[in-house]
Amino acid sequence: MSNPLERIQEQRAQRLLDALQSDLRAQIRDENEALGRGASVRDNVRVRMQKRLAKLADPQHRERIWCCDKLPTHQGEPIHGLPKVRSFWEHVDVSEWTKQKLDAACRLLDLDVNGKKLELIARIQDWVHEPEIIAIRAEQARLEKERDAVLASGRVFACGNNFNGELGLGHRRNCATPTEIESFRGHRITRVISGFDANFAFAIAADGRVFGWGGGGKALFDGDTAHASASNGKAPPAPKNSPLVAPPQVQDALSQTESVDSASADDSNSSTTPVCFLYPREVPQLTQAGHQQARLTNLACARTNGHLGFTTDEGHCFMWGRGDYGELGVEAVTASKNNGTATNPGDLSTATKGPVHVASLQHCKIKDVSVGNCHSAAVTAKGVLYTWGGCWSGQLGLGESKRAGVKDKRQQLFFPAPTVVEALQNKQITKVSCGAVHTAALSGDGQLFTFGCGDGGRLGLGTNADSPHPELVKALERDLVLDVCCGSWHSLCIVARTEGSSLKKKREDTRRESEDKAMTSGYVYAFGSGLQGQLGLGKQKIAALPTRIPDLYHRKIQCTAIATSSHHSCALSVEGELFTWGQNASGCLGRATIDGAMDSPDPDVVPRACNHAFGVGPIISVTAGDRFTFFATGPWEPQEEQDKHEFYFREKLNRHSKFQV
Repeated sequence: MSNPLERIQEQRAQRLLDALQSDLRAQIRDENEALGRGASVRDNVRVRMQKRLAKLADPQHRERIWCCDKLPTHQGEPIHGLPKVRSFWEHVDVSEWTKQKLDAACRLLDLDVNGKKLELIARIQDWVHEPEIIAIRAEQARLEKERDAVLASGRVFACGNNFNGELGLGHRRNCATPTEIESFRGHRITRVISGFDANFAFAIAADGRVFGWGGGGKALFDGDTAHASASNGKAPPAPKNSPLVAPPQVQDALSQTESVDSASADDSNSSTTPVCFLYPREVPQLTQAGHQQARLTNLACARTNGHLGFTTDEGHCFMWGRGDYGELGVEAVTASKNNGTATNPGDLSTATKGPVHVASLQHCKIKDVSVGNCHSAAVTAKGVLYTWGGCWSGQLGLGESKRAGVKDKRQQLFFPAPTVVEALQNKQITKVSCGAVHTAALSGDGQLFTFGCGDGGRLGLGTNADSPHPELVKALERDLVLDVCCGSWHSLCIVARTEGSSLKKKREDTRRESEDKAMTSGYVYAFGSGLQGQLGLGKQKIAALPTRIPDLYHRKIQCTAIATSSHHSCALSVEGELFTWGQNASGCLGRATIDGAMDSPDPDVVPRACNHAFGVGPIISVTAGDRFTFFATGPWEPQEEQDKHEFYFREKLNRHSKFQV
């Protein structure tokens, strides 16, 4: 008998063998059961398939199966059979449809079926509203094109005193920063004009129309003449293809006015109602250029309750307004035939209600005109200078301060008819500018001549004495004067410096450029009296000789245009910057002054945010009136597309801010 250890090992081996046999029997049993079930299943499937094929052989059974098949439907109708028209699908709400129904709808409408459920819904909705979307996009494109046309037409800005409606904004509030006259949008204003002591202003459009505003309702173009407006007294009518006639508030006011007028038309028998002087309106007497088939080319005015003059493209000269001292250049009889009235019967001084033709100048072609307080001047195409009106300070340049051969002391103070300034007959005058009681004339070779009242050194001759004869401004004798502008007590001019050896050649070049109307630029000089800083010479209040404005010169700023009023001045640089200086009454400088001082004797630029904002083109015209300033801008061309979108956004903000005042 073996030992206990061997017995234990033998028992363990027996138990392991029994377990393996048991597992093998269980596996065999499971395989047999699975084999038996599979055979029966296969037999059952085969039998069912044979029975189904036998049924499918029957056409009626196939029809029953086809009708019972579940296809996507809408309100009991298969989606694939629905009408393929937008008028039907406009009333179908697909937002709650299943993916299967959306797929069927997309296949029906020939739309892409790829994508998630929300994408398919959006695709179907876009197809339904496609005509509306296309129409709205076309309308947006049209409006954007119209806005671009408005931007391309330029804009007009104003700042300063507005008590008499000088700014044309529809209210009387002063504006210390340049503010746009929105009613001018789309009218393509090319020039703005005012006088050094005037409380009204004018604007000339590219199509020849002339607009006027301000004057407190007492300007020349107010009263009876306003009823003759070609636009029936309404705000400036927009030209063809121009989307804007007036800002919304103006249109609302006009519609209310028209309704009131129509209600009372039977009682008043009046077919026209003039627009308030606070808004610009067309002046037909100027648009029609003195009732002639001609277009206005130049317009000049000086003071409130004074007179104005203008020329036409045919070379005719017209005057309009007061003529107490012969400044109209016409006789009382002539004026009466043109709806004028004589102030003193038998005198040659007149006052007219409308423009009158200066008949004594009809034999020559007038290309430039200027007016002062009580005198006038005109330049012919051949360079001959004519003057007429008051002569008591020698402002006519005729060598006399009293008219000889006249007994009446009052009539000795003026020349009623245009008279040639003989002292300048050989100088080929190209431009004339009248101050209050002095005059400056510019020759084709860049020489400057002044005459008249010399008080405060306004003639630039180094003395305060009057000069009844034209005197060459010797301080600028060796320079080229390109432009000149006279105010009440001071004058500005643009000067191009030259070397002595090339002076003659440059004078000839200047003459040719003036004939070709080429743009020229130079440094700004000032002379005269500037108690409010209008000279731009800092602490220097009086300059009897032309003095270069140091602040502009040291900054190398050359200018192309200048404008003066009685108390402030403006200059436009080559880079398009607008500089102002002088008295900042009512904010006419369009910018802040140091420590809020009233006077700013040093030129400074109007902030770029005003005249270089989005949608604002380069400045093309600037003028100064009595405590207000205007400038017109040309077409605006955005550098990038986002500039245009940002402009529209800022424009909306600006419109909203107007109603927060």
